[in-house]
Amino acid sequence: MAKPPKCKIVVAADRSFLPAACCVLISIRDNLPASMPVSCLLAGVDIEDHDVETANRFLEQHQVQPCVENFSSNELISDSFHVKERVTKAGYLRLALDTIIPDDIDRVLYLDADTRVLAPLEPLLLNDLEGYQFAAAHDTGQYQDDGIKHAREMLGMPETAGYFNSGVMLFDWKLTLKTGLLSDVRRYAAAKPGIFKYHDQDALNAVSVGHWKALDPHWNLTSSYFAMGGTKPPWIKHYTGIKPWTRWRKPIWKADSAWFEKILKDSPWPEAYEQQTWREKSVILMEHLRKTTRNTRRSLAYHLWPFLMSAGAKQRAEAHLKRGKPDIDAIIEQFTP
Repeated sequence: MAKPPKCKIVVAADRSFLPAACCVLISIRDNLPASMPVSCLLAGVDIEDHDVETANRFLEQHQVQPCVENFSSNELISDSFHVKERVTKAGYLRLALDTIIPDDIDRVLYLDADTRVLAPLEPLLLNDLEGYQFAAAHDTGQYQDDGIKHAREMLGMPETAGYFNSGVMLFDWKLTLKTGLLSDVRRYAAAKPGIFKYHDQDALNAVSVGHWKALDPHWNLTSSYFAMGGTKPPWIKHYTGIKPWTRWRKPIWKADSAWFEKILKDSPWPEAYEQQTWREKSVILMEHLRKTTRNTRRSLAYHLWPFLMSAGAKQRAEAHLKRGKPDIDAIIEQFTP
């Protein structure tokens, strides 16, 4: 019987995402394989010593092995990387994993701090990487409205190249270290910070053409998928965009929001789960109704009296009709083994 690979699961967060990252570790807890040597690391970026102590105590209370460590962005992350409010240095930590994870590890599973594990992880950790350096799921939202075509042109990728979401990545760690993949990505990201739309994710895609394996998309179903009406069950849910613990959370995150509220209300950071005022709830509901009504009008007009519509109105109606459940689920099925 083959010896199981030695695995490490890594989540990175700065201070603002530390509570969410702890929630990720709690979601991992009940989905770890008992028969495999798996350890976790919550890599705090520029947090304080008391943050490390507080987070480790909280994890221990939730039967999670304390695993929070602090790392300095000045030591790991280039000042040449494009950083702004929504793109923090913590987001670039996955590009520096080779500087903090030892070479005695066989597999590294990287998860963004805005993910939630909902299925047993053993099939993912034992995935046959087939000689590739890492595996990731196609970013399904890019495959609508010619987003993939634009990404390929912007990044100089071949016309047939796929585009993955970097929020869930499974590395053959020894091969990744041997090839120097992450150092190549860091050099690329530092040299061309102005061309990226999705920053470290774009840099990873540009450098990794032909070197990654496609994961089953159920391992990384994003907010855009559910917003477009997707109904496939997620094994890992990825809250891209507005988060379910923030005050502007959308109705589609109702059950997810309840899960985060339950965990965070008795945590050291109860304020991390933002309560919605009646005004905020009303604004979100009205926006949802406005979009629904507008799209319904577009669909009716397109099907009943298209000859009365302007060229621009027709284009908007066609774009809306393309974004429905059948289309996005067809994309998921296209990438499902």
